[in-house]
Amino acid sequence: MAAKAYPLSSVPFVDKSGKQVAAPSDKVVALYFSAHWCAPCLRFTPLLKKFHETLKASANDSLEIVFVSDDKSEKEFQDYYQNNHGDWLAVDFNASVRTSMKQHYDVKSIPCLLVVNGQGEVVARDLVAAVTGAQESPAATALLALWAKAAAVGHRNGHGTNSANVKSTFEAAMGADGEGTHEVVKEYYSKHLETSEDLQTNACCTTEAPPEHIREAMANVHIDVTSKYYGCGLCVPEDIEGLSILDLGSGSGRDCYIAAQLVGATGRVVGVDMTQEQLDVANNAKQWHAEKFGYSNVEFKLGQIERLSELGLADGSFDVIVSNCVINLCQDKAAVLNEAFRLLKPGGELYFSDVYSDRRMPKELRDDPVLWGECVSGALYWNDFQNLAKSCGFLDPRLMKDNVLTINNEKLEKKLGNIKCFSATYRLWKLPDLESHCEDYGQAVIYKGTCSHCPVNFILDGHHSIEKGRIFPVCGNTWKMLHETRFKRHFEFIGNFNTHYGIYDGCGTLIPFESAREGSSGGGASCC
Repeated sequence: MAAKAYPLSSVPFVDKSGKQVAAPSDKVVALYFSAHWCAPCLRFTPLLKKFHETLKASANDSLEIVFVSDDKSEKEFQDYYQNNHGDWLAVDFNASVRTSMKQHYDVKSIPCLLVVNGQGEVVARDLVAAVTGAQESPAATALLALWAKAAAVGHRNGHGTNSANVKSTFEAAMGADGEGTHEVVKEYYSKHLETSEDLQTNACCTTEAPPEHIREAMANVHIDVTSKYYGCGLCVPEDIEGLSILDLGSGSGRDCYIAAQLVGATGRVVGVDMTQEQLDVANNAKQWHAEKFGYSNVEFKLGQIERLSELGLADGSFDVIVSNCVINLCQDKAAVLNEAFRLLKPGGELYFSDVYSDRRMPKELRDDPVLWGECVSGALYWNDFQNLAKSCGFLDPRLMKDNVLTINNEKLEKKLGNIKCFSATYRLWKLPDLESHCEDYGQAVIYKGTCSHCPVNFILDGHHSIEKGRIFPVCGNTWKMLHETRFKRHFEFIGNFNTHYGIYDGCGTLIPFESAREGSSGGGASCC
């Protein structure tokens, strides 16, 4: 914490239009250090917006949030500010000012949120955890509201940053409203219990650039949709033309509008999200996309993905269900998987990315709001996930790809200790007769090379990269995943189930993530 005040009167503040404005004199300033390239910032920004809106709705409008960019160019700063932080003031793109502020306030990582009084002295810091924790702990929300009130009292009374003064301003804020403070706590409690999973619109990050046909589809999505999209990466399988797609946690609709182009005029896409503001963005862009594509095939529904039965979706009405880093943050993961199984057609698949761990998370980590907000402590132990998937009807979960999840925060790394986490994409098939292990019936397939965007190799999962024209031995389950699904037309099939030759060696007993193995270079070409 800085020992002396930072002169806010010398800081060049600007509004969304780029016009310089005076430093806020009648409000307490919350400095929000963020950048467009920072995935945790993209996840945190909508939470901070919602918190600020809630504060103002509860007649506590004493807090002015100011965006301090950590972007590298003025264009990046302008685009990110106008599209994501335009409701707030910003510190103008001045490298020396931004650098001196970061150094003065000892900002070592982003996102960073701290509250200062009128003299530029810190009243409360490390508030990212409190805002994130408010999604799970209404008490944390109420606490942050009281900190804001304490800051307002401190601002008006000229208090400094020593612990005694912070304590006195905090106590003054608690006593300022009397019964009103109790009402604030009650309001936050009820409000945040209803939105405890807002962080589900969040997505798992990938370092891979999307293929060309996906990039082309992205270019056809309205700027209002992409600017309000707070996830990253894309989770859509191959060969979906003409299919019915359900997106769990669709947010502003970016992935839905990409999928709409891939399924074409004869397909349909339904997005489900629990955040009305995000769905408003998605719905407002429907007509624009219909004119752009030449057809309308997208709809959005407001609801929780654990309670899909309440949305009027018919049994067996979808070919593919997709999700990007959302199931991880659901309390009742079994409900999500059961509902997905109900909604899929026979031979359909749930294709999704999420976070997993190499062991079960202890309770103290599951209760940690920062680790939860960073999509870590909600991770399922990989074997618990596989058993859960099987119990919900997905009898042979197939891993597509995975990466080690890096925690770029020394404090959080210490909390995790030796626990390792992985970002992974799975495909789960609705095929009722799959066996528990990869059994050998002497079968093989030949890929015709006819699947769109897969002219040379067809990748079923991380262990099945099937070269065009080559006889490729497969187990009974893999045979069914190709023969009893939309992929059948792309293959020739050799053999049957008349003779059993035993189990394939090394079938499914070790940790599945290739990235967990020292020196591994990825999946192979054998059946298991």
